[in-house]
Amino acid sequence: MSRRADLEAVAQRNWPWYALAWIFPLLLLVYIAIERVSARSTVSETILVLTFFLSFSLTQVPRFLGRANFYETAVLGMLVPFFIWVIGAVASSVLFLLLGS
Repeated sequence: MSRRADLEAVAQRNWPWYALAWIFPLLLLVYIAIERVSARSTVSETILVLTFFLSFSLTQVPRFLGRANFYETAVLGMLVPFFIWVIGAVASSVLFLLLGS
């Protein structure tokens, strides 16, 4: 079995533990976009910080349960959210450039 197949199996088996970490970059981008077009804050930064720590703490649960090793936890809990952030940031920047905001 290849490392990619192992990673996919771990992701399928443990996706609920990683889901918030995968969604968090998109939530943060939405918050930044709202802040960019609106003068007032709609979500407290405290909630964002707590959500950040909760989401990345939850990614450690499969490792503590012995259902994922360090490599799989690092890729699924850190690299995947980072790549989601990069893709979302580039897409939102292009969108703001096109819309002229």
